[in-house]
Amino acid sequence: MKQSYTLIKNELLEHKIIIRLPLFLALFTMLVVVLVLSNINNFSFNIQMNGIDGWQPPITASSFAGVVGSVSLFIAGIVSLLSFLLILQGLLQRSVKKVV
Repeated sequence: MKQSYTLIKNELLEHKIIIRLPLFLALFTMLVVVLVLSNINNFSFNIQMNGIDGWQPPITASSFAGVVGSVSLFIAGIVSLLSFLLILQGLLQRSVKKVV
């Protein structure tokens, strides 16, 4: 637990974007909410939810193009997940070497 805390502390000190990016996004979100609520006279919205029963997949696999699209989407998801995990593993190994 102490080693994990030390790693997180070192990452926060070395990479300022870890703090700045969420802070910027929070401030931007609050600004957008204030701007939307300040123009409340002309503002209306409608939310509809059908639940999980009414959900339809965006790609129909009834044709060859639909099947190819589904397969390429699946492969792209796997590749992005693997690349994220490999990059994360490399970053953690480098952090451990710096601490030790």
